[in-house]
Amino acid sequence: MLEQEADAWSLSGTVAFLERGGSCGLAYEITGDSSWHTRTARVKGHIGKERVDLLIRAQNGSWSLSGETVMEVEGCLDIDLGFSPSTNLLPIRRLGIQVGQKVAVKAAWLKSPEISLGPLEQSYTRIADDRFRYESGGGSFTADLEVRDSGLVRSYADIWKEVSPKDGP
Repeated sequence: MLEQEADAWSLSGTVAFLERGGSCGLAYEITGDSSWHTRTARVKGHIGKERVDLLIRAQNGSWSLSGETVMEVEGCLDIDLGFSPSTNLLPIRRLGIQVGQKVAVKAAWLKSPEISLGPLEQSYTRIADDRFRYESGGGSFTADLEVRDSGLVRSYADIWKEVSPKDGP
């Protein structure tokens, strides 16, 4: 769910997935300022049998994970939750990319299942009003994203697809 006010926004959701044969369930809430810079990310739930309760903070380009400073992601403006495509919304909204334009960014990437925060070089190329080509790893990973007018991802290549309650399980 995306909520926006004059000087802030929040993005929240819940994901269920399998990782290494075990079930995982994570709920997240991300907040940011009016310029679409990430300020906090809260992640709770479980990965297999391991409980997860994380608080990530960003302030003036400095990041912390559960109170510990993470120097490797210094200067990043966006959080990338590796378990959900929803965070692609953040650079898409922040950058205002035009059709045909390609923009490179570096995100603070929350990897799972190991739960670590590291830098991830990414690029977004707007290929249509509702589509972006996402690349990371120097182009070793590429996926086309279909997005709503809000920037929320509707589909992420053949990896993920939005399902509404009326669509059923």
